[in-house]
Amino acid sequence: MLKLPRGFLVSGVRCGIKKQGEDLALIYSRVPAVAAGVFTANLVKAAPVIISQQNITRPGARAIIINSGNANAATGAVGERNARKIVESVARHLAISPSEVLIASTGVIGQQLPVEKVLGKVARAKKYLGNSGRHIRKAIHSIMTTDTFAKYVYRKFFIAQKEINIFGFAKGAGMIAPKLQPSATMIACILTDLNITKGCLQKSLNSAVKDSFNRISIDADTSTNDTVFLLANGLAGNQVIRTADNNFRRWQKELSGLCQELAKKIVQDGEGTKHLLEIVVEGAARQKDADKISRTIGDSLLVKTAVFGNDPNWGRILAAIGRSAVKINPERIDIAFQVGQQKIFVYKQGQVTGYSPDKISRLMARASFRHKSAPKIKPLTIRVNLHQGKKASSYYTGDLSYDYIRINACYHT
Repeated sequence: MLKLPRGFLVSGVRCGIKKQGEDLALIYSRVPAVAAGVFTANLVKAAPVIISQQNITRPGARAIIINSGNANAATGAVGERNARKIVESVARHLAISPSEVLIASTGVIGQQLPVEKVLGKVARAKKYLGNSGRHIRKAIHSIMTTDTFAKYVYRKFFIAQKEINIFGFAKGAGMIAPKLQPSATMIACILTDLNITKGCLQKSLNSAVKDSFNRISIDADTSTNDTVFLLANGLAGNQVIRTADNNFRRWQKELSGLCQELAKKIVQDGEGTKHLLEIVVEGAARQKDADKISRTIGDSLLVKTAVFGNDPNWGRILAAIGRSAVKINPERIDIAFQVGQQKIFVYKQGQVTGYSPDKISRLMARASFRHKSAPKIKPLTIRVNLHQGKKASSYYTGDLSYDYIRINACYHT
């Protein structure tokens, strides 16, 4: 559903960075909002990331400006000056402080941003602000690069009989292995009319990101520009959330759910992806062990290529578990492939089962999709049980196809 929370307006216009289509998005709150953000852990941070990390510490934010087609990363002092010029221009046109403007960019790394093209269209972006479905679609398309479909989620819930709206949209299809820290790229903007303090908002975002965007990968490459923004303008009129009470927990549940939905859409749209792959590790002694093993399996090129070929090559999975540096007992491990309710074990308690490779291959093929934007795509789940404890972890990724190589050999990023 394309619906913005109360008080938010968006636009998407063309400024000419990309060869075609809209490439400049503007998000604006009619009233002051509190802001939270998480940013890439990559030590090579793009100029907009540096500026937004500074502005996110201010009391509030009113606007977000995002361009696609150029990352403004590895551009030095010139790139940072250009980003500041854009922030100042947005602030001037909206009659707000530059400290109330957040900025993000996505696209080619290492090329100077054609700043005059952006500056020349800020007024147009302001002019076409609105809250209709058409406005929202244009804003979403403005931040897309190699994405093949628009990624957005809307949720509505109630706190003390007050209706709370939350809308999030994201882009990302390649260079996806977010390692977002509080303090082709993954960018997400989440807007809500909830009334909440800045501290509680940041706390809720940190928690939501940990179990969503930080548990996905397409190609194990962490971008210079990964960013998630969250703005809350309070127009729902609920009593302000100041502590981790029941209202906060209700909000946390909805925010986390929205972030998980967006994260899965990003993986679903991975460059060349034909399978949405879920890695589930259970029975770990420690949480960090479960997390480490699920990520190691999900990032394995050999596992990903086997999945693309519908090959139930469990030996590659077992090898990934063994090289994860987690202490395990191979003779206690279970490995199974699952689609929906159908689960087939290939390795149980350290022994190969009498499985049919053809049957599992057909099962894997059932999870393959032709149209990435299909609403009910079932993941192929690789399920591992270590039988060492009670900790568990899930990790989402995609397979690795011929198309991924073709796209990244041809698309300069």
